[in-house]
Amino acid sequence: QHGSETLPGSAQIGEEFLTDEQRLAERVMLGLRLREGLNLETTSRELGLNVRSLLKEQMEALKRQNLLVEDGSILRL
Repeated sequence: QHGSETLPGSAQIGEEFLTDEQRLAERVMLGLRLREGLNLETTSRELGLNVRSLLKEQMEALKRQNLLVEDGSILRL
């Protein structure tokens, strides 16, 4: 969903509302780009979701292809 407003003499200001799944997808994509990786426990706590459970199938598939490393609660590419 998007909400927006226009202020006099300015460009449009928008606000985007994300679903839990969208918030998780953004966090995963950003986290995996970092050298330190994505901390599953921290992400779960911050989003109020069981990230490991939600991503289990995708994580296993990527690990089988040697595209993902799981080190405790940390995921790295």
